[in-house]
Amino acid sequence: MTVSAFAIRIAPEADAGARLQRMTDQGWQVSQPSPQFTAALRGGGEIAAHGDLLIGGIAFLDNREHLEARLEVASADLSDMALVAALRIKEGPGFVEALSGSFAIVVWNSATGELEGYRVHLCVYPFIYTQQGAAITISSDPRAALHLSGLELTPEPYRIADFISGQEVDPCLTVFAGLERLPAAHRFLVSEGTLRTERYWQLLPSRTDPGGDVAQNLRARFSRAVRVRMKGPGEAGTMLSGGLDSSSVTCVAADHLAETGGSKLKTLSFIYPGKPYDETDYIETVTERDEVDPHFIPITDPPDIDILGRLVEEQMDLFTAPGLMKSRRIYDDAKNLG
Repeated sequence: MTVSAFAIRIAPEADAGARLQRMTDQGWQVSQPSPQFTAALRGGGEIAAHGDLLIGGIAFLDNREHLEARLEVASADLSDMALVAALRIKEGPGFVEALSGSFAIVVWNSATGELEGYRVHLCVYPFIYTQQGAAITISSDPRAALHLSGLELTPEPYRIADFISGQEVDPCLTVFAGLERLPAAHRFLVSEGTLRTERYWQLLPSRTDPGGDVAQNLRARFSRAVRVRMKGPGEAGTMLSGGLDSSSVTCVAADHLAETGGSKLKTLSFIYPGKPYDETDYIETVTERDEVDPHFIPITDPPDIDILGRLVEEQMDLFTAPGLMKSRRIYDDAKNLG
């Protein structure tokens, strides 16, 4: 499975030749649409050019139909990232307020040197950056940001202290000094060499009464949210743990496939035979439905600690998710199921 990722370096002079070759060797697609603008892409990462603007990053939209109507286009040939670029070109920096989904976006004006960066409302795609004099590197992958910028691996003591104490005082810090993280629902703007960040969105409680039946309203919105994440025709599946969250998503998704004449919904579940925390009974309450095609992944041995080093290298930051070693299995099985 190829993960969508991007890395962009903007510098007064092209200065990453050897590092770009290394990225090419590792399967990244490297391009240089401008002498000052270098991009490396994987998976769904894209770059679009329009006049003086270069727009790049990754995007996975939940409101594609709304944006197509807003742009007065209707073309399945346009990728989500291409729609995002078209919206930025048409509406300017305020375009981000119309987006719904997951995204990390960079916009550079080659004529003025101004740079914009936008991170999704909630923490889905990472957005890592470093500024070194007149050069700036932005990436969704901290390893790529470190590599493309040539930043020295100097530990950031405050981030390490936060991690040890079990808190996150500054969400902008990474484990490396000089390598920063743009918080969710924020954008950054670079003009005349000065970088500033600001929040563009915040979740606030509604001050209006939606009226009607609250349960029915919730069900309608929840069902719509599940449907847009299923992204049209093709195989669909859910990670089913047996809890209320995953069970609710599974039931709504299975009903939607049945209504549209699609194939059965595939579910993937970890089970722990003989263990007191095994939730097979709860899982089977959902998988007894005719619309579901269940797949079980028995966990009988502890995780292989020898692969922990690979995870540390992959994350390139402190993280509290040793279960990622186990999660690899569910992704591999999902891929094999189509």
